Amino acid sequence: MLHLTGCVLENNNPFITDVNFDILFYQSRNPMMIFENDTFRVLEVNESAISFYGYSREEFLNLSTKQLRTESELAAFDKLAPGFLGEGNVTT
Repeated sequence: MLHLTGCVLENNNPFITDVNFDILFYQSRNPMMIFENDTFRVLEVNESAISFYGYSREEFLNLSTKQLRTESELAAFDKLAPGFLGEGNVTT
C-alpha cells in the first residue's frame, strides 16, 4: 500500500500502472509525498513538494511528515493519523 499526501493506492490495483503513477505523482503540480504509515517517515517526494517546502530530496528523506506541519496543523494531523494504519483507508 502506498500513502500519498491526500491518497492511498493499493499496489495490486490494475488501474494504477507505473506510467499512470508517474503521471499522477511525479508529474503532478501538487506537492505530494509518500510516507510510512506507522512512522510517518518521508519515502519519496515529487518536484512540486521540493519547490513548495524548499527542502532538497535528500533533506525530505530525513524528515517525518510531522516535521512539515505547523503547531496548529499538527493537532489536526494527530487526530487523522490513526486512520492511516488501516487496510484500504483513503484520506483526503
